[in-house]
Amino acid sequence: MSDHPAYRLISFPVCPFVQRSIIILRRKNIPYEIEYIDLADKPDWFLAISPAGKVPVLLTDGEAIFESAIINEFIDETTAPRLMPPDPLERAKQRAWITYSQDLLRNQFMMMTATDGDAFGGAKDTMITNLAKLGELAAGRRDGAKGIDLLDASVAPMFVRLKLAYDVCDEARARLGNDTGLFDWIDWLTATDEVEGSVLDNFAAIWKDYFLAKNSHYLQHRESA
Repeated sequence: MSDHPAYRLISFPVCPFVQRSIIILRRKNIPYEIEYIDLADKPDWFLAISPAGKVPVLLTDGEAIFESAIINEFIDETTAPRLMPPDPLERAKQRAWITYSQDLLRNQFMMMTATDGDAFGGAKDTMITNLAKLGELAAGRRDGAKGIDLLDASVAPMFVRLKLAYDVCDEARARLGNDTGLFDWIDWLTATDEVEGSVLDNFAAIWKDYFLAKNSHYLQHRESA
């Protein structure tokens, strides 16, 4: 038997999509390795296994799997405990919301990479408006009694980054309120061991430096305030 974990993830340090898979591996107590690459200088071996040149990629049993939602379903289908619902309709609903969460991550990225006030304000409003739609899911999730599932893992990276943009998070709380339990869900999920341990110890600093290098209007304004 190999001494090495059966799962090896390829990504870069601030990628929200690989964080989804790390959360699920941690949820299931599955050993894994992670290798970070430079996306500005992608190695040839990586381009050979990632058709679109995107991260994350999961290497297992000599095979490469790409796209975080697919990676997570593969892990769930091949290891215990199963986290997706047994009912086909409920599984389909979860998959739909997981796809929706990818749009929220893109909204958030657009907000963080906006280089002027107008673009930032528009992206922020879009993100908060779309975030509100998750409120209908929050009632059954905000106490954490069931433990993390694939949908939790899919939204957690966005929640983590929202809390790093703390004044935007405060504005979202003020605008949306907590009647649905959305912010209880956010606060519970981001405080779990699975989520807290899914990023590097210095993640907040890496995240800030990454977006400052992209001339983030939001961070430049916050740093100078």
